[in-house]
Amino acid sequence: KSHKVSAQILNYNNFNNRKEKKNEEITYIAKNTEVILAPKNKELIDQYDFDIIKKIGEGYFSKVYVAIKKDTKVKYALKIMSKIDIVHKKFIENLKTEKEILLSLKSPFIVSMSYCFANPTQIFFAMPFIPGGELYYHLRKRTRFTEDVILFYACQILEGLCYLHSQNIAYRDLKPENILLDENGNIVLADFGISKILTDGSKTKSFVGTPEYVSPEIILEQGHDKSVDVWSFGILLYEMSIGLPPFYSKNKN
Repeated sequence: KSHKVSAQILNYNNFNNRKEKKNEEITYIAKNTEVILAPKNKELIDQYDFDIIKKIGEGYFSKVYVAIKKDTKVKYALKIMSKIDIVHKKFIENLKTEKEILLSLKSPFIVSMSYCFANPTQIFFAMPFIPGGELYYHLRKRTRFTEDVILFYACQILEGLCYLHSQNIAYRDLKPENILLDENGNIVLADFGISKILTDGSKTKSFVGTPEYVSPEIILEQGHDKSVDVWSFGILLYEMSIGLPPFYSKNKN
């Protein structure tokens, strides 16, 4: 159905009224923004401290943008999540885990978090912008990698996985789309939305992951631990060598 909108004459007073209303909205959001992480002491930060350039990704309940921080001119990957979507899709615990992981990890092979804040309707994660794009893009462009290139990427991915496991974190979503390349061609593991913190010896029965990379333990739902990442790592090695994952099919089931 079409909705008719009556025309309005835009004069000086109307313009000023609209401008004041917008400024009130900005002030309200800024005052009601909770800063969860800021590297400088007592630095107040909100969404208006960033200029959004373009969208670079979209997830289950989030959108990721390239954004420039106005005062420093530094580029960030700004992940914006709707609080309503998070509640409706029952992703609260996953989000808490992702935030905890991003705040605690310090490795050249793992993406970090620079800022974290929330306004009344949205949550924001600001992470360093990794300019080289996804490994997925480079693999599809070349179909398959040579052995020396595979060894180079494999060693760095393994360093990242070993670090995660040393922190009792099961990544659970290792795939080319979640592996980024920095400006020097080194890999950075990203997206911890379905990662799980497991204490020594514990298992979880969550059914998560991407079909081509998910391990038998997850499919059988008999309980799994950090070793599921080893299966995914093997799948990834095969895909980098051959050009497709070993169990690829258009029929997901």
